[in-house]
Amino acid sequence: MQAPFSVSNEKVVVSTLVPAKDGNGIVVRLYNTSQEKQQLSIKTIVGKMVASNLYEDVLPVVPGVITLLPFETRTFRLLEK
Repeated sequence: MQAPFSVSNEKVVVSTLVPAKDGNGIVVRLYNTSQEKQQLSIKTIVGKMVASNLYEDVLPVVPGVITLLPFETRTFRLLEK
């Protein structure tokens, strides 16, 4: 089975991967493991990746390149619909 998305930077890891509470998609938290800013892109196989927050609100669609600050964690949602 192929993963529904991929992250382009080895210094950024997936720290959380859980179903969304409202049943629409998957909550993804990415963590920058480095002491430096890291840029990355997320490629999705299905659906679309949008920014989110700890309440799992749907925020704007993720741009092509994302910058994470040192040791930053950021929340996204992979929407199925």
